[in-house]
Amino acid sequence: MNIKILGIALLSLIYVACNQTASHDGHNCDGHNHEVESHEGHNHDEHNHDEHNHADHEEHSCDGHNHSEHEGHNHAEENHQEHDHEGHNHEEHSHEEHSCDEHNHDEHEGHNHEENGANTIVFTKVQSAKIDFVVEQPQQEPFGRIIKTVAKIEPARGEESVLTATSAGIVLFSDNSFLEGKKITQGQTVLTLSSGELAENNISVRLAEAKSNYESAKANYERESELVKDKLISEHEFYEAKKEFKSAEAIYNNLTKNFSSDGQLIKSSLNGYIKNIYVANGQYVEEGQALVSISQNKHLLLTAQVQQKYLEYLPSVVSANIKTLHNNRTYSFDELNGKVLSYGKSASNNSFMIPVNLQIANKAGFAPGTLTEVYLKAVTNSKALTVPNSSLLEEQGLFYVFVEVTPELFEKREVKIGGTDGIRTELTLGVNANDRIVTKGAMQVKLAQASAALDPHAGHVH
Repeated sequence: MNIKILGIALLSLIYVACNQTASHDGHNCDGHNHEVESHEGHNHDEHNHDEHNHADHEEHSCDGHNHSEHEGHNHAEENHQEHDHEGHNHEEHSHEEHSCDEHNHDEHEGHNHEENGANTIVFTKVQSAKIDFVVEQPQQEPFGRIIKTVAKIEPARGEESVLTATSAGIVLFSDNSFLEGKKITQGQTVLTLSSGELAENNISVRLAEAKSNYESAKANYERESELVKDKLISEHEFYEAKKEFKSAEAIYNNLTKNFSSDGQLIKSSLNGYIKNIYVANGQYVEEGQALVSISQNKHLLLTAQVQQKYLEYLPSVVSANIKTLHNNRTYSFDELNGKVLSYGKSASNNSFMIPVNLQIANKAGFAPGTLTEVYLKAVTNSKALTVPNSSLLEEQGLFYVFVEVTPELFEKREVKIGGTDGIRTELTLGVNANDRIVTKGAMQVKLAQASAALDPHAGHVH
C-alpha cells in the first residue's frame, strides 16, 4: 500500500514538471516575455548590477512569476540584451540624462559661465595682496553743483616784493648767478647801483659828504651838552643841536648800510626767490624804477574765470579741488588749506567772465604765472551716490566699475555718471549704496579679465 502511494506521488511530480516545462512556450509576465527573452543568453554575471538593484525597483515584479519556482531557469545564462523590465528600460537609462546635483557644470554656485561669462572675473586674494587694492561701498553725500574751469596762479598778496632804485645809477649784479628762480634770503644783496662818472649822483661824494656832516653834528652836539649844563646856552639851542646830530647820524648810517664804495646796495626785503628781473647788467636806471621782484611762494592766489551762466551758484561756492598739470594730481581744498576769498560782481572787461578768487598754500609745487584746473563746489541740499574717480573705467565712451560678488569674484558693471569734482564722481545708475566697489586696483582687475579671456578656465579648478 505504501509502495503504491509512493509511486502515485512520484508520477504526480513528473506530470507537474512536464506541464511546467511545456507551459513556458506561452508564459508571458507583465514586462517579462519569455518568448522574446532567451534564458540561454540571459546571464546576470554579464549584467552589471552595481547601479541596478532589483530590490529598489518596485515596478520590477512579475505577476505570479516566481524566479525561485523556475526549475532549470538559470539567471547566470539569461540574456539581458532583450530583458526589458517594466519601469526599468536599459535603453532609456542614459547617461545623457544623468545629472548629479553635486556636479552640474551649468549650475556652479557663484560661477555661472553661461550667465555671467565676460562680465565676471576671478581675482584672488593672492593677486590683490600684491597691489594697492581697496573695495568699499559708494558714499551717499551732499554733492552740489560742480563748476569746472581754469584759474591763473599768482603769489598771494603781501608775499611778493619789488625792489626799486632809490637813486639813479648803473646796475651792477653782485653775482652772475642771480637769475630768475634763485633762492634769496632777507637782507641779502641782489645788485649794486653805481653812479659811475655821474657827478650829480656820485655815491662816493654823497657818502663822504654824509660822513662829514655826521662828524660835525656830533661834535657840536657834544659841545652843546656841556654848555647847557653850565646854563651858558638855552635849552632851545641845545635841542636844535641834538636834532641836527640825530638827522646827520641817520643819513650817514643809511648810506653806510646801503652803500659801498661801489655804489648803492639793493637788498632783498624778504625770504623767497627771484621771480622777475626787470633790468640788465650795466643798464642805467632812474630813481624809483623797478629792478627785481622777490616772491615767497608760500601762499598763492588763484583767479578762476567762470561763465556768466553760473553766476547764481557763485554765492554758494565754499570749496574747490585743484588739479596740477605737472603731475596730473587733484588736491582737495583741505589738503591745501584753501579758502574762497571773493567772487566778482561783474564780468571782466576783456574775457566777459566772472572772476572767483581763491587762496591756497603752495604744498604741491604750483608755479605762479601758470594755469591750473579748478573744480568749484557749490553747496546744495541734494545728495548723491559717489565713488572715487579711480573706480571708473572707460571703454568706447561707456563707464564701468567692478562690483564684488564674492571676495574673489567681481562683476564688470556698466554705470551712468553725473558730475565730478576731480576726486569723486556721481553715479546716477548701475549701483546701489550696498554694493562693494573696487576703488583701488580696478585696472589690475581689468587686466586679469583680459588675461582670462585667452584661457576661460584660467584660475578655475573643478
